[in-house]
Amino acid sequence: MSTVIYASGCRFMINSDDHGEPHCHIVGHGSELKVSLTDFGVMADTGFSERDAKRLIEIVRRYQTELRAKWEEYHGKKEKS
Repeated sequence: MSTVIYASGCRFMINSDDHGEPHCHIVGHGSELKVSLTDFGVMADTGFSERDAKRLIEIVRRYQTELRAKWEEYHGKKEKS
């Protein structure tokens, strides 16, 4: 996985071997959160509090351009239908 952003003690990463809809993995403080880059919904959560998850999703929103660019570098750009 490639770390795109480091913020709030967490790594915001895109996995080059991933699949499915565009998303990022947030890892830190012994927890992991998987967030959609399409609608910013939580796809998986292992340990973050609801408050922390909301704060981290806001960081994903703020850096969506950089995260999406890394996803597209690895997986190509998907056209909206």
